[in-house]
Order: sequence, then structure tokens, then C-alpha cells
Amino acid sequence: MTCPMPVLKTRKKIKDLTSGKILKIIGDFKPAKKNIKNFLEKEGHSILDIQDNGEEYYLLTQIK
Repeated sequence: MTCPMPVLKTRKKIKDLTSGKILKIIGDFKPAKKNIKNFLEKEGHSILDIQDNGEEYYLLTQIK
């Protein structure tokens, strides 16, 4: 089971942004990457890029 905080923090930040804005999400807890990606797709946001350098990952998303 993974911590829900990364998704909750992402959701909170998205509420502050307008449609079309780009959000870069950086993390280091690998299981959260999948949860955040699934959340973004479920909400209809576009995933522009996902990178993982072994220590950190980032997701680049465009807000719907």
C-alpha cells in the first residue's frame, strides 16, 4: 500500500492552476509515480513526459 499524500498534493496543486498550464511533478518514492500517473489520466490531464533517473522521477502534465 502506498501513501496517498503525493496524489493529494498533486490534486491540491491542480486546483490552483488554469486549463492549459503545465505542471512538473518531482518525486523519489517510486510507487507514487504510478499512482500519480493513474490519477492524472483518470482526471483527463495530458501526460507530456515521464522521466526517471534512478533516484528521482518527474511527470510533466498539461492541465485539462
